[in-house]
Amino acid sequence: MLSLRPLLESDRDQLHRWLQLASWTMPAAASSETAHHPAPLVIDSGGDWGSPFDLGLVARLASRDVGACWLRLLPEDVGLGYVDIFTPQLGMALEPEFRQRGYGRQMLSALLHQAACRGYAQVSLSVHPDNPALRFYQKAGFNTVTLRQYCHVMVTKLF
Repeated sequence: MLSLRPLLESDRDQLHRWLQLASWTMPAAASSETAHHPAPLVIDSGGDWGSPFDLGLVARLASRDVGACWLRLLPEDVGLGYVDIFTPQLGMALEPEFRQRGYGRQMLSALLHQAACRGYAQVSLSVHPDNPALRFYQKAGFNTVTLRQYCHVMVTKLF
């Protein structure tokens, strides 16, 4: 059974792994011009996680951390998913062997609930149009508001 716990500053090493998983590379047949999509948001190598505006959850199965999702308010024009200074950007990663089992949906739903309780009106993210996660985010209520550097900038309203 999936359990969730807060993403902590002490998770720094795992956060580096999850940032790598959150970045997405198109299949080899893709154009080199758009082949690499950087992590949805940069967390300064995870070194400064834990500010009062950071919010994250870690997914656990059988005492193993299998992924995380996080929200972060970033300065103007930082991160491909930037919308405004009041909208936190989402990053999310699951170990490959735990995908397509509904864990991401559970994790995202819990994090969005926490964000709403904190008073955030919306959450943004960026995703490449060829990334299969695009459909996941659409089903979760995210809508494209613009394109930036070949990526969809998506937003979901929390209330």
